Amino acid sequence: MKEIVVLSGKGGAGKTSITAAMFALTPHSLAVDADVDAADLALLTGASTIRNDIFMGRKIAVVDATRCNGCGRCERKCAFGALSLEGRKLVVDTMSCEGCGVCELMCPRGAIHMQPISIGTWQHAATPFGRLLHARLLPGEENSGKFVAFLRKDGRSKAKALGCDWIWTDGPPGIGCAAISSLSGADRVLLVVAPGESGLHDARRSLELANQFRIPVDVVSNRGKDEDAVAVEAMAASMGARSLGAIPRDEAFVEAEFAGKPVLSFASEDLKQQLETLCKKVLEAA
Repeated sequence: MKEIVVLSGKGGAGKTSITAAMFALTPHSLAVDADVDAADLALLTGASTIRNDIFMGRKIAVVDATRCNGCGRCERKCAFGALSLEGRKLVVDTMSCEGCGVCELMCPRGAIHMQPISIGTWQHAATPFGRLLHARLLPGEENSGKFVAFLRKDGRSKAKALGCDWIWTDGPPGIGCAAISSLSGADRVLLVVAPGESGLHDARRSLELANQFRIPVDVVSNRGKDEDAVAVEAMAASMGARSLGAIPRDEAFVEAEFAGKPVLSFASEDLKQQLETLCKKVLEAA
């Protein structure tokens, strides 16, 4: 079983549309949408939820008012300003609390304990092409890297149980914690590059990140002009990646997004052949 992570240096590069097409073209595969901040792969694959669960992430301080005497020791030790005294009553600002546990350790009366809270939901879904795992981080929550790690681990477990040969992971854009978490243990990366100088700049950073993990990278230019494709190919060659050419700008991608289907349902024969060739080259190298 091999896992291929589809990345982009920035949002809007067309990463999810490409992932949906690759998933639809790959028999015996499972998909994981690891972009938990903006999970959209389910919208392009006709996903039907099988199971819906909550994800318990960070911890917050919880006060036992029957034990707390308002001494203020925990308030003085909190480095994040999450604790305050209103008279003799201790109040916790749950958005500021980092769950470090210092207050719990410092409380002389055992009036504080750390309690896990939900930071998002995750779904196990069925699609016409195979199973899909996707998730959504609640607004304002962090720890998306931990959420991504959980989702990928569960994806590997389900893929093994279902006898899948391939996992396509739609990774988060950029090079933050969630993107780093999506790369650990992956077999190959498909990097989708947006047109223009900014797209090239951001793709270069993603490629540098993948190189740090020593994961082989395939690069494809998406929706760009001929000169964009040339620039992407040159960048890939200079950084040890393999260039797989360019996907043209095509209204079929827009139609597919409105219809909630992979682009293959609307693509011309030429575009289908390009996507099939892209998929075949990535799978053969993985």
